[in-house]
Amino acid sequence: MSILLSSLFRQPKKIPEPEQLSLRFAEEAHTTLGNLLIALDTRRKGLTAAEARKRIRKYGFNEIVREKTLPWSWQLLKSFHSPFIYLLIGLAIVSYHIGDRFDEFTLISSAIKP
Repeated sequence: MSILLSSLFRQPKKIPEPEQLSLRFAEEAHTTLGNLLIALDTRRKGLTAAEARKRIRKYGFNEIVREKTLPWSWQLLKSFHSPFIYLLIGLAIVSYHIGDRFDEFTLISSAIKP
């Protein structure tokens, strides 16, 4: 029981299957309050301010980490990072030098991802 509760505060190395996780949480839901307080290393009145600061330093804040999105300009530049896109741009350059403007426009327009 204490192994499961302490693992909630650390990053798991392997994510367990949903069925296994549900079963483990169901087992933990039926534990007594005393065992739960022991497993969480706390008491009925909660943590002291010093203990809370210590846990924040150790585990971080209790918040969801969100991935930062790139600005639209970087997303546009990243969309051109592909061997196929390089091939299309190269063919467009060749078409430009040959003088076939229609093929050049077609190749460049197909290189731009929607």
